Amino acid sequence: MSLSPLSPSLPPLSHEQTTNFAAFLLLHTSEHGIAAYEVARDEWTCTYLSPQARRFLGGGDGESDDPPHLGTLTTALESRPRATKEPLLLSLPERCLEVLGGYSPGTDISFATDRSDPKQFYVMLREAEKNEIRLREERDRLERALAATGQGVWDWDLETGEAYVSPRWAQMLGRSAGNTDVDALYSPENWLDAIHADDRNAVAEAYAAFIVGDRMDYDIEFRMRHAGGGYRWIRSNASALRRDDNTAWRVTGAHSDITERKEMQSTQEALLHQQSRIAETLQRVLLPLPGGTEYPGLETALLYEPASDEAKVGGDFCDAFPISDREIALIVGDVMGKGLSAAVATAELKFSLRTLLRQYRDPAIALRLLNRLLWDSYKGERGQNPPLVPIAVVVANVRTHYLRAAVAGAEAPMILRRDPETGVTTTQEITCGGLMIGTLPEEDYERQIISMGMNDCLLMTTDGLTEVRDAWTNSFLGAKGVARLTHHALSSRRPLEEVKGAVLNSVRNYGGGQSSLRDDVSMILARWRPESNPS
Repeated sequence: MSLSPLSPSLPPLSHEQTTNFAAFLLLHTSEHGIAAYEVARDEWTCTYLSPQARRFLGGGDGESDDPPHLGTLTTALESRPRATKEPLLLSLPERCLEVLGGYSPGTDISFATDRSDPKQFYVMLREAEKNEIRLREERDRLERALAATGQGVWDWDLETGEAYVSPRWAQMLGRSAGNTDVDALYSPENWLDAIHADDRNAVAEAYAAFIVGDRMDYDIEFRMRHAGGGYRWIRSNASALRRDDNTAWRVTGAHSDITERKEMQSTQEALLHQQSRIAETLQRVLLPLPGGTEYPGLETALLYEPASDEAKVGGDFCDAFPISDREIALIVGDVMGKGLSAAVATAELKFSLRTLLRQYRDPAIALRLLNRLLWDSYKGERGQNPPLVPIAVVVANVRTHYLRAAVAGAEAPMILRRDPETGVTTTQEITCGGLMIGTLPEEDYERQIISMGMNDCLLMTTDGLTEVRDAWTNSFLGAKGVARLTHHALSSRRPLEEVKGAVLNSVRNYGGGQSSLRDDVSMILARWRPESNPS
């Protein structure tokens, strides 16, 4: 601890008074030794040693030669930072000394311009007790360990007002350790002033709640002002010693500089946001138009519903388009994955499949060629496996009222049949199958031809509907459950655009609300228009 300058209001002592005062101190402070140094051009010369100081440093009474360990003391003082106020522990063979010192009152060593002008440095020595040595060694060991992790330590005694801030705290904010300005700036009374204005209230509230015992944990992130300008992100956590009423009387904590992590996180979030916008823009082109598309002889309703409002688009898609003057292709699929890569794969797959179906008009051939095309494109050109894509394709012929279907690892399309005379409803699954697109490079797909009556309806969906769980029993809705809800919605013969909304609402009610849709949903409903009746 530096010696404080005398108050300017006190009268100066005469030479005789100064001599008597020094003799008094030496007589009544026998546990302390006194040393004086003259410092010029960073060279330290010992000019005085009291008898006790000589004994502490290994010398005897009345010896004229320098004591054996005077050089050790001088070297320690020379290498110690000028601004450091912490006592120095000097380990000698016979004892351990606590060393406190400072320049003479009125000396401003940090702003001195003439380094050749001698300056007086005074030192007080005392023998440190074993407990003090042990505590100091433990604290030094802890500080070294924390310094290795980049953390700064703080400790506040709320009863006495004493506070300790480790050198690392000051350093991470661009200030010199041990500077009195630093200690004042980050004292318990002033440290909140260094916090960014946008974070200050939240930190103050969290800290106050921690002190009074309203919360037992204190782990918070905020920005603190840096000496070089700007702010550093700090993570602060603490523990407390508490009274019987749970209020804290002593708080010890650590600060970590997390600025780089925050900057990296901000960069990643910006990149993800940019990719999400690109993916959403790309995939919205792929989504069905509101209100659907009108086809002669076939009524359709296409639905895409994201699992959450935050993710407007995913890997699910549905599509309907004519491939001839009497045939309409209906497709539902689910590209595994999310984000930009899924959107790109969806676009590639959708438009490739459109081309193949218009050329071959056969869903089984189109799926086989699509699978081969993706393997060639991904494995051959990009060196990676293609995405896995469960997909179902149905080609509806509005003249013959027959459907041609092929399925690659997707939910089986269903024909919801209704007897017009009895009103009895039944469900028939399209049973043809095959592995998901992207599973094996050489895969054949089955073709199934099935008729659909004027009172029937085609239902195609992804697993986003079938895997919804009951809010009470946690059981899956399943394909039969979706068919049952769709049969009920179809009973009023309302337009399919209304039916798809009713089905979606029924599924949500089954699962307990909007959050029950844990995956994206694509669905197609299709039935013949009366004018397409072949009879």
